[in-house]
Amino acid sequence: MPKPHAQAWSERAARGFDPFPQSSGVVEANKTVSMALATLINGLAELRNLHGTGHGKAAGGGEIGARQARLVVGAASTLCVCLSDTHAEIMP
Repeated sequence: MPKPHAQAWSERAARGFDPFPQSSGVVEANKTVSMALATLINGLAELRNLHGTGHGKAAGGGEIGARQARLVVGAASTLCVCLSDTHAEIMP
């Protein structure tokens, strides 16, 4: 059975995403940040599955509050900018 898209992304993030250069001497911090990004990706996917209207679900099934929505959007936005910057650096 194929893995869900978010799970595949989070595994790639945990294995190969490197927001810090290895020469900076923060290898352990790099691992921690990479794992946190993987957790963030999984959490966003879970929220989308629980509260989203995808897969034929009706709207209004357990909405989240404005505070939580701002947190989720801000986290997703920050992650996307970081991934985009990393891609631009690797694939100029």
